[in-house]
Amino acid sequence: MQYVTKINGFLRKNRIILRKLYRDRIKKARRSELLRLGFKPEFCTNVYRTKTDKTYFFSYDYGILFLQDDLLAIVKKKEYLE
Repeated sequence: MQYVTKINGFLRKNRIILRKLYRDRIKKARRSELLRLGFKPEFCTNVYRTKTDKTYFFSYDYGILFLQDDLLAIVKKKEYLE
C-alpha cells in the first residue's frame, strides 16, 4: 500500500507543477525546467493519442505534449478534447 501512496504523491506533484505553470499562462516549458521543479515524466495517469499521432501524457487533468528538442506544451484536458 505504501507503494501506491508514493506513486500518487508523484502524480499529485506533477499535477501541481503543471497547474501552476498553466495558471501563470506558461503554455510551453523546457523539459529540463520541469525536472528542476521536481516533475517526474515517467509517472502519468493516462495517455491520449490523437488521430494525427500526437501523444499527450496526463497527470489527472493537466498534461504535456513533447514537441521538438527539450520543449513541451502544457495543456488542460478539456482544451484538446472539445
